[in-house]
Amino acid sequence: MRFLYLLLTLVLLPAIGFAQRDFTPGTYELTNGTKGEGELKYKSGPGAELVVKSGPKNKKASFAPEEVKSFRAASKNFISVHDFTLDSGLPMSMKFRVKHDFAEVLDTGRVELLSYTLMVANSRPGGMSLMNDNIMTGLILLRRRGEPLSSVPAVAKKARPIIATFIKDRPDLVARLNKESYTIETVRSIIQAYNSEPKR
Repeated sequence: MRFLYLLLTLVLLPAIGFAQRDFTPGTYELTNGTKGEGELKYKSGPGAELVVKSGPKNKKASFAPEEVKSFRAASKNFISVHDFTLDSGLPMSMKFRVKHDFAEVLDTGRVELLSYTLMVANSRPGGMSLMNDNIMTGLILLRRRGEPLSSVPAVAKKARPIIATFIKDRPDLVARLNKESYTIETVRSIIQAYNSEPKR
């Protein structure tokens, strides 16, 4: 059943997005160098934006991903991401180009690991939902410093070879990747180990 939901999620990707429900205290930096803090809320997918409430009157300001360099909310770091193609690798799923959006930073260094989150359905009173709670999916994005982003397929069989190309100079970590269960926690641990070693 989970596979069916995931498959449906990835087939419907162009029409869905993720919205953070509540404002959370945080900080942000814009591409023009402006820094600030306040109550933050963001949305990814179509109409992606960062909304900030600040000042004594809680004045709202909205920023498109193109205007935002980074922000931190709920102990998570996010950056704006641009021009990458999402490809789940699943049958009947479509590839589509993401021009501007936000992604969570999971690790940085020689290889940057990001999580791109999308919401498929939510339970609204009187509304139709696939399940009782929100269904969200996180897709892995990777890139070497200064290079374009690559999306990693959701299927382990297709994902492992792509991830391996980023750590190919560490055969011990490639072996771990192929041996251990394929989860975001495993991938994060491996990328962290790779980034913690000096360049050979």
